[in-house]
Amino acid sequence: MIKKLFNPFHFSEKKLLPFGIVTLLIGAYLGFAYNSRFDGVIDLHYTEKVSLFQSFFDLLIAITTVSLILYLLGLFINKKTRMVDLFIVVLISKVPFYLLPLFNIGNKMYEVSNKTLTLINPKSDLKLLPNEILFLILSTIISLLAMIWSIILLYNGFKTATNSKEIKHSILFVIGLLLSEIVSKIIIHFLN
Repeated sequence: MIKKLFNPFHFSEKKLLPFGIVTLLIGAYLGFAYNSRFDGVIDLHYTEKVSLFQSFFDLLIAITTVSLILYLLGLFINKKTRMVDLFIVVLISKVPFYLLPLFNIGNKMYEVSNKTLTLINPKSDLKLLPNEILFLILSTIISLLAMIWSIILLYNGFKTATNSKEIKHSILFVIGLLLSEIVSKIIIHFLN
C-alpha cells in the first residue's frame, strides 16, 4: 500500500488521467475556497482573496510548464518518451498539495503568516500566541511532507515515463524541476 502512495504509475493511464483531472479540479476549487495560490511547481501561498479562475490558472501554468520541461528532458533521455505519460505524472504529483489549503480555513494561515512577518520589525509589539506557534509548526511539517511526497511522485513517475536509470538522468530531473519552478513563477507573475 505504501509503495502505491509513492509510485502509483503502474496503474493504466486510463485510470490515472481521469483521477489526475478530477483532483486538479478539486485542488483548484480548494485553492479558491480557502484563498490559496498554487503559484509555482512546488509552491503554495495563502492570500486574502483568490478567484476560482486564478486558482485554476495558476495550477494550469505550473502543470503545463513542468510537463513540457520534463518532456523535453525525457526526449533527451529516451526518444520514445510520451508527453501524455509526463502530463499524468505531473497531475498525480500535485495531489499532496491539494490538502494544504485546508490550513487556511477562515483565512487562519494567512493571518498567522502576516502576524509572523510583522514580528521581523523590532518595533512591533505583536506576539504569537502558543496556539499560533503550534499551528505554524504543524502546518510547516505537513507542508514539507506534502512537498517531499510530491517530488517523490514526480521523480518516480519521471523515471518510469523516460525509463531513466543513470545518475545523470536524476541530475537532469533536478535541473528540470528547478527550471520549471523558475519559469512557472515568471509566467504566473507576468500574467496576473
